[in-house]
Amino acid sequence: MKLTKKQKKAARQLAIQVNRVQRIEDKINDEIPVIMPVNHYFTNNEDTRLNVCCRELFVPAGTVLTGVIYKIEVFWTMMKGRMRIIEGDHTKDIEAPLLLKNVVGIKNGGYAYEDCLFYGFCPNPDNSRDLEEIINLFSATPANEVQGFPNNKQMLNYQKRLNHEKSIAELA
Repeated sequence: MKLTKKQKKAARQLAIQVNRVQRIEDKINDEIPVIMPVNHYFTNNEDTRLNVCCRELFVPAGTVLTGVIYKIEVFWTMMKGRMRIIEGDHTKDIEAPLLLKNVVGIKNGGYAYEDCLFYGFCPNPDNSRDLEEIINLFSATPANEVQGFPNNKQMLNYQKRLNHEKSIAELA
């Protein structure tokens, strides 16, 4: 199958974006993790499958972060703060209040100039309270690697460094 010029350009742009965000993520994974409180709120429409999970995320000023790879479009509202984001193949500054819609298949990165508060809204058709199940509905990134879950790479790397430093201290 031969690719069109438009398809080749899109593939190049995606490769550039993935590389940029991956470099950010590699750097983040070597840093001390930043605690970003996450809260979840749920609707309860038992008669229908029109339930929603709202994910509240607080990002402290000075934080560098990357997001998940989305499988579906979801809306996010930025209620507070200013941030620079890498979105697709470009970088832009955003400021609250703002309504955002993610791009499917793209992982974004960002830097918080100020404390930021986000609310994300995703479908919850089975009215589940299992956060891994809900995250796996909209995210191609495994839920257990997302902020606040046990296999978050940044937290795992930090724990390894702490254990290594503890081992060295015990040998001294």
